Amino acid sequence: MEILARYEKKYARYITSPIIEYDMGNSVEEIVFPAKRNIFIPQAFQALAFRRQMSLEQTDIWKNAFSGQDIGQYIGSILRHPKYGELPLLILGLPGAGKTLLCHMLAAQILFSEYHVIIIRLRDTIAEDTIVKQISAQMERDLEEECGLEGYSPGQAGQAGAADL
Repeated sequence: MEILARYEKKYARYITSPIIEYDMGNSVEEIVFPAKRNIFIPQAFQALAFRRQMSLEQTDIWKNAFSGQDIGQYIGSILRHPKYGELPLLILGLPGAGKTLLCHMLAAQILFSEYHVIIIRLRDTIAEDTIVKQISAQMERDLEEECGLEGYSPGQAGQAGAADL
């Protein structure tokens, strides 16, 4: 499908671009920064299955959280899980922690052969919209054309979802 190929190229361009775009103008010397994919290090993480009564700000909750070392591998296993793979996946972290880079690495390298990944930033969503409408809106922003997913159910559009906060 042409749309999926465009997404694959979009995410590949992002991770192969330099970590900092820097133009020195007419200077003979040039600073060369590494590609984003070359600086990505699978990070240690903590994971919780969220329940309504939980408050993520309470430090007690995190004492019993699962801890791991390779977040990309863990997210792949969660998405493949028959129960958890159908639930939304929320990636939380402080500013600059690497949430966006992680999402692009998942899309371009870790999950690209199994899933059709569309990254939707939380700030771009409208809470009242259905997931299908949010996916359609993101695709229209990304591809600058109408994508028309409104006729699909959430299961057809993709059961697993991730949000980058």
